[in-house]
Amino acid sequence: MSKINKLLQVLVSDQNNTADIYKPGTYWKKHSLAAIRELKENELNDFRSSNDINTAATSFGDNTPIDVRRSIETSSIKNKLGLAILNHTSLKKFFDYQVHVTRLLHDKLIDFEKNKLALTKFDRTSELIENYKIEDSINFGCDKISKFKDKDYATYYLEILDILDFVERNSSLKGINSLLEIGPGFGTNIHLIEQNYPKIRKFIVVDIVPNVWVATEYLRSIYGNCVKDYLVTKEMKEIKFKDDMSLEIFVIPAWEIEKISSSIDCFWNSNSFIEMTPDIIKNYAKHLSRIRTNSSVYNFISYDKFDLNTTFHPDLIPNYFADVEFQKSRYPSLVKDGHNNYFYFGKPTHT
Repeated sequence: MSKINKLLQVLVSDQNNTADIYKPGTYWKKHSLAAIRELKENELNDFRSSNDINTAATSFGDNTPIDVRRSIETSSIKNKLGLAILNHTSLKKFFDYQVHVTRLLHDKLIDFEKNKLALTKFDRTSELIENYKIEDSINFGCDKISKFKDKDYATYYLEILDILDFVERNSSLKGINSLLEIGPGFGTNIHLIEQNYPKIRKFIVVDIVPNVWVATEYLRSIYGNCVKDYLVTKEMKEIKFKDDMSLEIFVIPAWEIEKISSSIDCFWNSNSFIEMTPDIIKNYAKHLSRIRTNSSVYNFISYDKFDLNTTFHPDLIPNYFADVEFQKSRYPSLVKDGHNNYFYFGKPTHT
């Protein structure tokens, strides 16, 4: 068994035996089961591609699943039976044809959108590229690409960089030495911050299984041994940074937050809080309060167009952090026309 497969196996096993507040909530449960199946089969191969070879990052990556059969959770008898019926009747031919047509249209859309930002948001995109580093953004089969001034960039990286720049203008990362991100996706934000804020050398990344495995291996592909995974932290009594300027990136499952003993200057969450249960958020709030400093900052971001049947309104997020004073802002998405991002910038009200 390879080391990365062992890490995934241990993460899955240990999450099954941990408290419910550290497991995927209702929103993520089925997504997680489907992703585990995909990762066991394909690891990170082409996980950012829309070719349906690997749909593990659907819902937190930048791929577009076209054949939904790949992303259906199949641990239930109902879903297994439904897929079996579909794949062993004449309906399969109709479905395969529709997938083929959709894929052709998607490929045309990707080609069209390569030049969209250059044509519609030239000034803003130029500003971002001139003021920030954005290297090694296209990997693992990434096919959502923006061409700008004869260079290709992952569109998703530009989107996250636009958000990062808005945070910088409202809650500066200058003067910060350590950052903890809950729900990092596959690690884009950490990658961009490390490139552009050389004084931030200490990172902790927290997520549910298997998302945390994806972030671990993605960041490891960039930073090598600077990434400390769960196989390392599981044997540690406490998670504590070295007192130096070496780069350290701890990527841990949710329950390991209890071990963190180092103080954190900046707490970050993008989009996932509204997809959690109240008990899960309250637990995170408790631990963030425990490891903050007098000057720690909270940067929480959420999307609009949310579904109140499966999530809650992001304006409720500050209610779970009673000892933090937040300022709310809204800012339009760089790539999703007609969409806005909600921002909640917070500081402790007392110690």
